[in-house]
Amino acid sequence: MRCRKMTCTLLAVAAALAASPAWGAVTVWFDLQDSEISAPGGTTSVEIWANFAEEAIVGWGLDLNIDYPGIAHIADYATDVTIGPDWSAATAPDGDYLAGLHYPPGPGYLGDHLLATLEFTGVAEGMTPIALSYTDGDLTEGFAVDPDYIPPIFDDATFTPGTVTVLPEPGSLALLALGGLALLRRR
Repeated sequence: MRCRKMTCTLLAVAAALAASPAWGAVTVWFDLQDSEISAPGGTTSVEIWANFAEEAIVGWGLDLNIDYPGIAHIADYATDVTIGPDWSAATAPDGDYLAGLHYPPGPGYLGDHLLATLEFTGVAEGMTPIALSYTDGDLTEGFAVDPDYIPPIFDDATFTPGTVTVLPEPGSLALLALGGLALLRRR
């Protein structure tokens, strides 16, 4: 009798899991993952791409983390962030303008999609890691599968970080080379 009860319980749990929707994962990356700016004051564009393999995404919102904004930063989020062509730009309350909605409303998108293009400006030579994320429970962030469902359903996401490197000015390189030659000559 006890075995029969446990079997029924296991079958009920398996049936419930099979009947509930299985939410897949979104993969997000930078294209160029490791980008360079030719000198302080220069710029580079970095695209954010995502692959929606299992569910149709109808909206998204992301946080951008720049570890060392004294090396490279986004000067003005309102002008230096362009949302991809498949999305309508949405205002995110966190102020970094990384949000898009599927418009007109419909079934959403599958496959690879350009989310946004970021314009970084070099401030000083060096390298800064950049990363994307979202805050669990924040209804303006993440990848929305079905906004009409209460509570809303969001897909999990995997992020690949990147870097932005600001190269020294050509004049600085020449001075370093001359200093190196002077040291060699001294020997």
